[in-house]
Amino acid sequence: PVWMNEGGAQFFSIVLTNEANDEDAAYWHQLHLSSSREKITLSSRPEGVAFKDLLEDITVAETVELMTDLENQSALDNNTPYAMGLWATELLVAIMGIDTYFEFLQAFDSNTDWESALEKTYGFDKETLYSYLTPYLHWIWKTYE
Repeated sequence: PVWMNEGGAQFFSIVLTNEANDEDAAYWHQLHLSSSREKITLSSRPEGVAFKDLLEDITVAETVELMTDLENQSALDNNTPYAMGLWATELLVAIMGIDTYFEFLQAFDSNTDWESALEKTYGFDKETLYSYLTPYLHWIWKTYE
């Protein structure tokens, strides 16, 4: 999915940049702050809402809808796949460590899609991952208030 391609790259860029030079951490924070100003439209919020405001009280159903949309959305449409993908990657690494995340990536081959690799490696499906992401998004919102 697009969120994983872009967010995974963001995650490793941040980790490697921060290890090399702490001064660059401000760049990444500003990048994700720019995402927070984008307007997001969901079926439950057809009028649209600023991404930052959505994070404050996003529901599990809204997280599932947003992340599902970000599976195929063009990364060039806006910054949302980068930010949401970063946070989903952070969560996957936090749950079972970096080695398990690498096992997840290695589980992809021509016969295995990402959803099957997720279930095989982590033992849960994408809807469960997206539901786990919801309280993390609430916590992230507090860093942007």
